[in-house]
Amino acid sequence: MISWSGRNHKILTELHNFKIDFCAISETKKKGKGTVCIDDYILAYSGKQNEERAHAGVGLLIHKKYMNNIDNVEYISERIIQVTLTFPKTKWCLFSLYAPDISKPKEQSEEFYEDLQNVVAQIPKDALLIMMGDMNARIGNMPVPGIKQRFNENGALLINFCSMNSLRINNTFYKHNWDHKITWSDSRGRHSMIDYIITNRNIHPSQIIDVSAFRTADIGSDHRLVTAKFRVLAQQIKKRKPSII
Repeated sequence: MISWSGRNHKILTELHNFKIDFCAISETKKKGKGTVCIDDYILAYSGKQNEERAHAGVGLLIHKKYMNNIDNVEYISERIIQVTLTFPKTKWCLFSLYAPDISKPKEQSEEFYEDLQNVVAQIPKDALLIMMGDMNARIGNMPVPGIKQRFNENGALLINFCSMNSLRINNTFYKHNWDHKITWSDSRGRHSMIDYIITNRNIHPSQIIDVSAFRTADIGSDHRLVTAKFRVLAQQIKKRKPSII
C-alpha cells in the first residue's frame, strides 16, 4: 500500500524488491477509469471524469500472475475502487481507499463512508475482504477488542465503520517499534499512522503474519510503504479468458 504521486518507476521497483502481489495506491490524480498493464502488474484505477479537475484518485496494482483470477472491477468513485478475484474455493474483495483529510468538510468524510458501506453491504458473506489505503484517520490509544489495539491517535468514523462491519485494523496488532508503525511523516518532523490494512473475520488473525511500514522503501512520497504478509491460499487460474484486460 503506497501513494502513487506520479513516481510509478520507483513504486514498481519497490514492489519487485519486496515481492508484493497486490498493492493499493492513493492520490493518483489520474483521471477516468479503467485497467492498464504496467510492467508485471495490472493497474485498475478510478478517478474524476476527464473534464473535471483531479483531486484524489485510487488504484490497485495486481501482479499479472493473477490476471485470470480477476473477476470484476467496481469503479465506485475517485476515492474507492474494488477488485474481485475468484479462486477455486473463495472470492477475494480487494479495496483501495483514499478518505478525505481533516481539512475537508465533515460532509465529505460522511459521504465517503456511506458510499463504502453501500459497497461492503453487497459483498458475499463468505468472501475475504481486504481494505488498503490512506484513511487520513488517527484512531486513538484505547483498544477496541477484536478491532484494534492501542498505539494510534484518533478517527471515530473509521472505528465506527469497522465496528459496524466486524473489521480488523491490522496495523495495531503487531508490537513493532514506533518507527515501523508510522505510515506518514513530513519535513517538519510530524508523523502519524493514517494508512491501514483492514480485513474481515473470514481471514483469521493467525493467517496475518505481520503488518509493518518501511521508511527504507524509496517510493518518492511522504507516505511509507505499508506491507502485510498473509498465510492464505491464492491459487492462480491459468486457463481462463481474462475478464478485464
